[in-house]
Order: sequence, then structure tokens, then C-alpha cells
Amino acid sequence: MPEDLRMGPFERRTTPPPPVAATERTSWVPVSPERQSWPPPAPAPVERQSWTPAPPPPSTDRAAAERASWAAPPAPSFDRQTFNIPPSADRSSVALLSSERISAPPASDTKSTLRTSRPPTALRGSGTLSAVSERSLHSVAPHSSAPHSSAPHSSSERQWYAEVPLRPGEGPFQIKGLAHRGLLHYCQHRVDGGIRAFSAALPSKPMRDFFAQPFLAGSFYDLLPLAAGSAIVSEMTRIPLDVFAQQQGRAQAVHDVQNAYRALLQGRTSDDFHLRLRPLASRYYNFGEWDVTRDERNRLRIHARGVPTWLLPWFTPMLSGYFAGLVAAMGKPHSQVTLAANRREGTAAGLPLSTLELDILLRD
Repeated sequence: MPEDLRMGPFERRTTPPPPVAATERTSWVPVSPERQSWPPPAPAPVERQSWTPAPPPPSTDRAAAERASWAAPPAPSFDRQTFNIPPSADRSSVALLSSERISAPPASDTKSTLRTSRPPTALRGSGTLSAVSERSLHSVAPHSSAPHSSAPHSSSERQWYAEVPLRPGEGPFQIKGLAHRGLLHYCQHRVDGGIRAFSAALPSKPMRDFFAQPFLAGSFYDLLPLAAGSAIVSEMTRIPLDVFAQQQGRAQAVHDVQNAYRALLQGRTSDDFHLRLRPLASRYYNFGEWDVTRDERNRLRIHARGVPTWLLPWFTPMLSGYFAGLVAAMGKPHSQVTLAANRREGTAAGLPLSTLELDILLRD
């Protein structure tokens, strides 16, 4: 029987697949990583570059140029402090307090809102040296032991300070040595001839001996020679006494705020000024009674009782300048200080006493 007939109906003859061709055997070997040394090498240094700010563009505005500058402002210096001249001063006879020695009175157009405090009519002529005395300082009468307890009554008595009513150094009216040191510092740095010229201008040996002693800032010393010495310096520098005394008071206030009484005054405002005046005055003076009242929010009245009348030509403008400097340091730079009243009240150590009332108008 043919072979094809012996197959079933559902069978199909198939040809076996050809054998698979032999392939080349390959083996897999992982690639070894590149060997690296440890620690890794440091990165190459990067060149450091400095940055310098570009200079500000040129400007004709001086104030803008100062604001653009990176330089810190200089520290405040008491030695170089300058002060304004009241409008009542004779500009042709005024020399500003500056760091330069004074040899001639330069002209000045400086104005100030600080009013010049003046004594009443009986003392007004004596309290203001409106012109330079033509007499030499060496022609001053020598010191006399006889009391001269009253202030001068006419403008011709310009050298009322020639005779101190009490022997220098023995008066009971005293002030801290800060004030004496301030006057000598001014003479040393701003007067031709320095302290030697000031000593030669003093009218008597007791006065020279008094200012020759060392002054301690925290000790009390006689106030009467200080007033007389200040008047002599005002003539040496050809500055009217009321102007010089105001500047003297303001300079002392700036120094006290920055140094001696910094803890009491610095960082404070004028709102509680009347509460701190009494302890300040008791630290500065060993005489008198001091009080202050606030009449309005921006107005204060100061009462100073027991002040020797002989001191008033110098003491009144000095005190007004001092208080003006204090309130200026407390944020009221344009305040005005004026003498409201001056009356006689009693005597002490053979000297008539007065009570002063000063009005302070606080202005920003």
C-alpha cells in the first residue's frame, strides 16, 4: 500500500525542521571601572576678584555728594564746636568761638533765634559790653579788700569785674570745677598767648593765684573769680560779654551732655526736663534754690533764687545759654530763653541776692 494511503484523515505529513545552526559561544565579562586614587585631587584654584564700587557721578549738589560718600562722619568735638551769635550782637566786634586763635574780630553774618537775655533797666547797661573798651587790660585797678557788692549802674562802668567783692577762693558761692577748666581750655586753644596772656591780664595776684591752681572737675570752687575771669577773656577776644557768656554756657552744656552728666541727660527728651533740672542744679552749684514749672506743653519757667547780684551781668546770659544748649541736645534746637523777671531778695556773706525767672519756649 502506498505510504500516503496509510495516513489518517487528520494527519499531515510534515518535514522535520532543519537542525539549528551552531552559533559561536560568547562569554560576558563586565568591564572593570577606571581606577581612581583617594583622596581626589583638589580643584584648581579660582582667581579671586575684588569688587570696587563705582565712584558716584559728579554732582554740583554738595549735600548730595556728602550723602553719597562712604566715609563716616567725624566724631563730635567740643574743641571745634561753633555757636551762633544773637541778632543783637554788634557784628563788627564779634569773633566766633572757633578752633582758630583769635587775633582780630572777623565779620560774621551768622544769626540765631536765641534771644539775648538782659537784666532790667537798672542793670541793663552793665550786663552788656556792646563795644570794646579802649583802655588797656593792664590799667585795671588792683584788687581791693573792700567789698564791692553791687552791680554797676551805668554803661560806663564796664570793668565792674576789676574788684571781686570777696577774696578769690574764699567766697561761699561755688560751682563745679568743670566751668573753670572750660574757661582755661578756651584760653589755651583760642586766645593769642594762651593761659599766660590770660594770667597777665588778671587784675591782682590773688586772682592769678586762684587760676594757677589745678581744678578738679568734680570739686567745688569759687564762682566770683570765674565771672570776673570770663569778663576779662571777653575783652581780650573783643566779644561783648553777654554774647561771650551765652556761648560759654552753650559750650558747657554740650560738654556736660556728652561727658560729665551723660547718664542724666543723654538720650532723654524735653518732656521730663523739668523733673531732672533740680538734681542737675544741685550737682553743679552749692548755693541757691532751683525750681522749674511747665506752664504749657512747650513752655517752661525756671526760678533761680539766692544768686549774688554782683554776678548778674555774666551769670544771666551764661545761664540762658546753658539751658538753650541743654534743650537743644534734647531735640529742641530752636528754643528761646528769655529773662522774665529779676528781683532783689535778701543778702548772704554781705552780698545782695537776686531771684531770676527764665522763660524757655521749646521749639523743634
